Amino acid sequence: MKGSIVFIMTPFLSHVIPTYKIARHFQKRGYQVIYVSTKKLEGEITGNGFLFQNSFVVSEDKSFLKTEELIQFIRATYKPELCLVELSFWNWALFLSGMKQKFLMIQTWPCCNKAPYLLPKGYRITSKRNPFTFVKNELSWRKQNKVNRQLFNNDELNSHYTDIVKKAGLDPSISYISMENRIAHFKILNTTELILFPPEFDFPRRSDPLTRFIGPFVDRERRESEFQWPYPEKVERPVIFCSLGSMSSIFKNKDSFYDRVIEGFRQRQDLLLIMSVGKNNKYSGDKDLPPNINLCEYAPQLKILAKTDLFITHGGAGSVREAIYFGVPMLVYPWQSRSDMFGNADRIAFHNLGCLGDIEKDSAGDIMQRIDKVLDDSSIRRSSAKMRETFREYEKREPEMVDFMLGVS
Repeated sequence: MKGSIVFIMTPFLSHVIPTYKIARHFQKRGYQVIYVSTKKLEGEITGNGFLFQNSFVVSEDKSFLKTEELIQFIRATYKPELCLVELSFWNWALFLSGMKQKFLMIQTWPCCNKAPYLLPKGYRITSKRNPFTFVKNELSWRKQNKVNRQLFNNDELNSHYTDIVKKAGLDPSISYISMENRIAHFKILNTTELILFPPEFDFPRRSDPLTRFIGPFVDRERRESEFQWPYPEKVERPVIFCSLGSMSSIFKNKDSFYDRVIEGFRQRQDLLLIMSVGKNNKYSGDKDLPPNINLCEYAPQLKILAKTDLFITHGGAGSVREAIYFGVPMLVYPWQSRSDMFGNADRIAFHNLGCLGDIEKDSAGDIMQRIDKVLDDSSIRRSSAKMRETFREYEKREPEMVDFMLGVS
């Protein structure tokens, strides 16, 4: 065993799963891989062959370890050669920096840096791209940068930052984080940031030596539940897969959307539907569904996308990566504005990989019209196939990217 690699990720499946392929590369090179997360993800992490470290560790006095104490515990226990830290954990980054621990920042969503025509909020792009829009958007960025500086300088946040810098043993005269020209998340200055997308999926932007687009790293080895394909293997009707993501249980209007999708497919026996509706859904035991509609609590996404003609998705980064990996055109229905969903939908439209719907307003008829539009558009199929090939080319470069991670000083 060469040593250890530690991942510090947001404790949600949609943030942890996208890093599995990177972790497997480290394992194949003889490294031990540890994920620091919450107890609810222990089974998922260990079931995929990695070690789990609870982020809540109780000390001798029965209290939970503070962040700096937990980092010291992890370093003493695992002696990591490298830590991969998700962007939201800027406090971990400062403590690791103070401890002289090698680390890289990692982003499972799109790049947070400013780009031409990229709006200062929501990862979205302007609806029009002309000189007037460019100037107007530049002014919006100036305004947002001013707001970000004011937020950072407020007493509570500034006091928290100053306290961490002091505890980490860092020089207080040096700036370590910044929100300048950022959509979200502090940028850790003078630190490499890894983006789990190829630049070809992003909007045009200037290169940044500390921002590295490393490719999709789609993990086809990950553990998925067994799934019996509900339709004949050789079927001439298009298969449509619908999933609103691993967090869809918190979307209050999900059942309304599912109802409209079902209503639309009832009238279209020429199309086949597989739709993931989650646990404790109202459709359990519904025997009134026509044979072209198959509902399931959980859908093994990789297995299904490999046989799918169109993906109705919420636009989460992981789902988008996997759809592109298999060359599947998308109909995107984002449901959370405080996320990357709408930004990913804009990128899908920008690169002609599908189209965007309105999850609150689209009727059953609207949904079916959009499905027909995507299925009938040969240019979308060509764009999806081209982007798929781009993703597969980056897959060939994965060992090179892992070399880069291990070589960063």
